[in-house]
Amino acid sequence: MRVDGLRDLRAYDAGDVEMFSGDAERSVRDLRTAVHAVARTGAIPVILGGEHTIAWPDAAGVAEHAGPGRVSVIHFDAHADTVDVEFGSLVGHGQPMRRLIESGSVRGDRFLQIGLRGYWPPPETLDWMARQGMRSYEMTEIGARGLDECLTEAFAIAMDDCDGVFLSVDVDVCDPGHAPGTGTPEPDGLTARQLLDAVRRVAYELPVLGVDVVEVAPPYDHAESTSFLANRVVLEVLTGMARRRMDARDDTTREPRRPLWTAADCGPDSTPASARTWM
Repeated sequence: MRVDGLRDLRAYDAGDVEMFSGDAERSVRDLRTAVHAVARTGAIPVILGGEHTIAWPDAAGVAEHAGPGRVSVIHFDAHADTVDVEFGSLVGHGQPMRRLIESGSVRGDRFLQIGLRGYWPPPETLDWMARQGMRSYEMTEIGARGLDECLTEAFAIAMDDCDGVFLSVDVDVCDPGHAPGTGTPEPDGLTARQLLDAVRRVAYELPVLGVDVVEVAPPYDHAESTSFLANRVVLEVLTGMARRRMDARDDTTREPRRPLWTAADCGPDSTPASARTWM
């Protein structure tokens, strides 16, 4: 992509927001306030979890600045996270997407979920999702149609009557062979390569207004492979953002799925002109 997201963008570590384990409602309220404080400056908040409970205050904080219903959500996950009440609570990592829609922060018909699989949610939850107009690309559909085609369709829906997208990435969208360090692993997921290509494409092709990356569980993470993957997800998102801005500024295009140069581009010394430029 010929950019460095940490250099070509102005990246700033805003620090931690304390999460009180005994007071989930206070924690999500404090996090929403913090995310909104970042978003209203014009910056793009990138929040590192934690588990997926935080997606509710993360996306709500962005929507509070952009306007209710003006932000679509692209959600990579093995699970829909749309249950109503869990263990007697409305707040939890299986419920954030339901809370987001019910609160009016985001629209159900602009909520795109990618990578769902397994034996959850139950029929009544699926019925609720259908009534909201949510669109779920399950792994069976991704396998049949291809991830690229599903993403192209999802992007068109996401940008219909919305100003930008919130990207939420649960590392368990990947197969446990690629991301073992997570609390609720589910077989038959995306490969690490598919996820990295996909999030970079989201950030390059769409106006991203906020991001979170969640559900890394270090105690289960053999050789830190899941942590490395989550780190790379963030870097690929920043790369896509930086390249999108560079192309808008310079009226250029960088297609990551095509080679940077071909034999026709080579000079007399057989060194690609582009390579000479960048050396």
